[in-house]
Amino acid sequence: MIYRNTKRLILLLTCAVIGVLSSCKDQWAAHSELLNKENDLTLFDKIKQQPELSSFVDLLVSTGYDKVLESSKTFTVWAPTNAAMANVATGTFTDEALAKSFVANHIVNQSYSVAALKLAGLTEQRIQTLNGKSITFTTDGVEDAKLIKSDLSVKNGVFHEIDVALEVRKNILDYLNGLTDVGLKQRDFMRSLNYDLDGAGNKVYSAEGLRNDFSEQIARLNNERGEYTYIVLTDAAFDQESAKLSKYFARATTTLRYDSTTLYRTSWNVVKDFVANTIVKPTQLGATLLSSTGVNVPIDKTAIVSSYRASNGMVYVMNKVDFDVFQDKIRPIVIEGESLSSYSQNDKSGSIFTRIRLDGAGLQFSDKFISGTDVASFWGRVRINDLYSTKYKIYWRALNDQAWSTASPSAPVNFKQKLGFSSPTGLPLPYTDITPYITVNYNNPADLTRPKAPFEEVYLGDVTVTSWGTTFLYAIGDAVRTAGLNTISLDYVKLVPTN
Repeated sequence: MIYRNTKRLILLLTCAVIGVLSSCKDQWAAHSELLNKENDLTLFDKIKQQPELSSFVDLLVSTGYDKVLESSKTFTVWAPTNAAMANVATGTFTDEALAKSFVANHIVNQSYSVAALKLAGLTEQRIQTLNGKSITFTTDGVEDAKLIKSDLSVKNGVFHEIDVALEVRKNILDYLNGLTDVGLKQRDFMRSLNYDLDGAGNKVYSAEGLRNDFSEQIARLNNERGEYTYIVLTDAAFDQESAKLSKYFARATTTLRYDSTTLYRTSWNVVKDFVANTIVKPTQLGATLLSSTGVNVPIDKTAIVSSYRASNGMVYVMNKVDFDVFQDKIRPIVIEGESLSSYSQNDKSGSIFTRIRLDGAGLQFSDKFISGTDVASFWGRVRINDLYSTKYKIYWRALNDQAWSTASPSAPVNFKQKLGFSSPTGLPLPYTDITPYITVNYNNPADLTRPKAPFEEVYLGDVTVTSWGTTFLYAIGDAVRTAGLNTISLDYVKLVPTN
């Protein structure tokens, strides 16, 4: 009896398994059949099957992009619904060029899916569309649109259904050049930075020039692959900031190349800090915006007149950006001693050293040390670019760590040096003693004496520069030939603007 029941149970289980397998087989066959049907469809075929996308389908046909989406190439399409298409600006579809650009703004090469984003651990991806613009695709949307359906795959790509059409936006530079009623002074100055090169390689500035100083030195505002935040000042605000800076770029002559004039240098220093290398949307704006030049631009949100979401970032038009002149614009100039690069005689390389030292806190620094030249008033110089026209307080740090006497105890060797601007005798500061910071007793090396603060900056005096531009800084030894007395030692010189 037990054997017969067991046999009957096994028979029932076998039938059940066969039934399940048969059912699974049927379901897999159905799935495979559906998959094969999808793999036989092109993107245009699949999109055409969606009644809620009929307006976009009509536009695909009228612009010829239906043929593109029927080709063997792989694409991703973000297809807006009929409701989304109804909100597109009037005239977009009747102008052939605008219509083609609009459609191309919804199509990119290759396949991009939400699943692939998640698999890669990404929350968003910046992708270039067929019209050259770039869009940001996220796991739940693209630009300002949300995904209604996603990852619908066919044989030549994937498409997503979206609830908002993707506006073809201007890039930041096109927006700036298109301004007609605000920000005109900034617009015109940015245009004036265009130039070409003549046969000798010199800049020739003109509005039609193919190169641009701002693009080359700060940021390319027409770069569709990047994302930026850019500030445009109203004309009144532009004048206000220019007035705060113009005196620091005074020139003694007017016969200058454009980029050396007071107008250029002043305006340049107004606008150079107005771009950040990231997009900061209105909800993300704080009290400051870190510019690509490292300046924290003060942001008063109540001063924002308007904003524009460009294809490559955000633009804010503001009626005030109140820079602190000395904190943000006219900064101290530091010249490292080791940057001295030319000398009163070029045959003294054996007397010129770049040293590595430790300061009183154990921190490493480098300085220039010149000794044993056998030349009175020997000097080394360094070129200073962009020296503001203003009054400076001059500081240096110079270390006297030489002890030449072998007497017991050894006597420190005092020496003195000075600075000159423009020439060894131009705008001179008086000779200053460099206090020895260590005395070595050679009979007892443990017997060391040190002053209290050998590594502090020393204030030397004031110098007034009347014309912005380039000059030379001279470090000058004593007017004697005696070894050890005509030494030059220089860690750095600091020029601090005062007004």
